Amino acid sequence: MKSRLTTFLLLMVAMMIAAPQVSALDIQVLPNGRIEFYSGSVLGRDDDREERGDKDDGQKNDGRYERVEVRKTPKPESRIRAVNQGERQELRIRTDDDKVKVELRDGAGVYSEPKPTGFRKTEEMESGDVHLQFPTHSSERQLEAAKKKQEFVRETVKDRLEERFEGDEERREEFKTRIEEEQAQHQEYWEKLREERQEREEEIVELKNKFKDKRQTLEFKSRNVKAALENGAEFAFDPTTNEVTVVTPSGQEHALNHLPDQAIERMTAAGFFTGSDGVVEEDVEVETNEQGELVYRKKDKIQRKFFGLFPRQIDSEIVLNDATGEVMEYEAAPSSIFEQFLNSVSF
Repeated sequence: MKSRLTTFLLLMVAMMIAAPQVSALDIQVLPNGRIEFYSGSVLGRDDDREERGDKDDGQKNDGRYERVEVRKTPKPESRIRAVNQGERQELRIRTDDDKVKVELRDGAGVYSEPKPTGFRKTEEMESGDVHLQFPTHSSERQLEAAKKKQEFVRETVKDRLEERFEGDEERREEFKTRIEEEQAQHQEYWEKLREERQEREEEIVELKNKFKDKRQTLEFKSRNVKAALENGAEFAFDPTTNEVTVVTPSGQEHALNHLPDQAIERMTAAGFFTGSDGVVEEDVEVETNEQGELVYRKKDKIQRKFFGLFPRQIDSEIVLNDATGEVMEYEAAPSSIFEQFLNSVSF
């Protein structure tokens, strides 16, 4: 009996070492790609500066300048772990029941030839409360790494799709030309979004876990716009390129091009929210659609008139294709037959 108890205790100790638990975990990614882990919710202290203007002259922001997020300074004595850029290439965060799991993944061989090996989990931590901060702005080194990654992904996708038409040279060349044109358009749009982010040198993006609908979800924020990762999606961050990837429960990985506030700006530029005085406070959601594309979704209202006479609002949803920047609006499904009738005679 004593030997069994000893074996059980040893097993429990081994499990605690393999997956250490922290009541609260703050993660800060520095501009050089270094990742630092802190315990005890040390980021976001009340004595930290929370706003700045176009000028940093020590005076209180009086509303003349734009309010933005700035990096909080953690307490050095609370640091429990630090990882330099190059040691690990990916940080992955996912929810699991009432806990949040944080993985460090080794990126050796991610872009190796002839067959990429992908990331490999090396360490894992659990926490009931996770807060991640990383820079909106990318360093020159990160930009170069991101461009290299983009080029590798484009070539890999093109090669795999071309294999479908092997043996039919004419269709293969036609398909190859179309793919190259689409990729060039996507690359141009991606670079535009990255340029917009480069203008935000002191801003940060934040990720937190949130209890929603009786379950843990992940929510990240840029400026004042929050985006919830729906359907159990995971959040992955590559400090080498300063890029975010959304991982679906099925394992599909989608690079996230728009930050939440950039998604709202794109929707606004497409002509939506014209009656909101430029202020959009509602949250957005990030998920994959039926075609497997990554999209931002936001609830809205369509202005219609009952029999063309009496104004009324119809629930709708604005959808942004994260890869292309295309924005569409769809009527929400009516909740009853009566509502369906009202919608059908409203124009």
